[in-house]
Amino acid sequence: MRKFLKFREIETKSANETLFKSRIQWLEQGEKPTRYFLKLEINRLKVNSFSSLFNANGVETTDNEEMKSILTSFYSTLLKKDEIDLQNQEDLLKNVIKTLHSQSSGVCNGH
Repeated sequence: MRKFLKFREIETKSANETLFKSRIQWLEQGEKPTRYFLKLEINRLKVNSFSSLFNANGVETTDNEEMKSILTSFYSTLLKKDEIDLQNQEDLLKNVIKTLHSQSSGVCNGH
């Protein structure tokens, strides 16, 4: 429970920092913050945050360090460079029917 409260404390601090930054931006642009925009910001924070994660073994954790480790491991695995099986690539490309027009192809190639 203590870890959960620590996480909520960090989440609240983040919300307050976001609120402070948005107020500065609004003031710099000559606008006043309104309750509507504040609620939008708070809702965005709620949607973009989570209180726990499951590790690869299916065990749930609320510990921030463990959650960082889970996310690092997940994205490292997801984004790692794998060896390409050239035979599978060739077989896949043989079945491609549609092609780009030369103009579109040039744009994709940076021409």
